[in-house]
Amino acid sequence: MAGTLYKHLNHCITPCGKRLLRRWICHPLKDIDAINERLDIVEGFIQNCGLGSVTLEHLRKVPDLERLLGRVKSTVGLSSAVLLTIVGDKILKRRVSWLF
Repeated sequence: MAGTLYKHLNHCITPCGKRLLRRWICHPLKDIDAINERLDIVEGFIQNCGLGSVTLEHLRKVPDLERLLGRVKSTVGLSSAVLLTIVGDKILKRRVSWLF
């Protein structure tokens, strides 16, 4: 992907982040309120220099939950809403317990 917008903007550290960035580039926001909300979040990271490094540290430890749920869904054949209930107690608490 040399020379693409994605290549130049992609500094993501997680597979979920990379997929999200690709979606944002392919489907940009059109709603002014949503755009301003996203800009406020970016401004918060810029104003709080230490917040970015702490966030990166924690993001590196988060498993790829989106892909994990997709695998479970394809195996079990249940809807995402049902999966979250089933998988939530067993996997999410175990895998991201360090957040709490």
